[in-house]
Amino acid sequence: MFEDRSGQLGQLFVDYSYVPDEPAREPLGMAETRKAIEEGYNLCQSREVKLLVIFIPIKVRVMGPYVRFNDENDRNSLSAGRQAGQ
Repeated sequence: MFEDRSGQLGQLFVDYSYVPDEPAREPLGMAETRKAIEEGYNLCQSREVKLLVIFIPIKVRVMGPYVRFNDENDRNSLSAGRQAGQ
């Protein structure tokens, strides 16, 4: 459950855990991401186009302050043992 700014309760499906050290845990994935961004940047530059990279944080990190977890175990497993958004 989560509580919005008006105090209304709603349901939230948290589909991914927040793992702040995931780039360190998955160095190949991070390297591939960097490579893809660099290649896209170079292609854009060669065509005089500006590249915009948008970071979209994981849901539980954004919604964490508003989520009412069922218990501390749920909070810890989905938000790396701390309140998401911190």
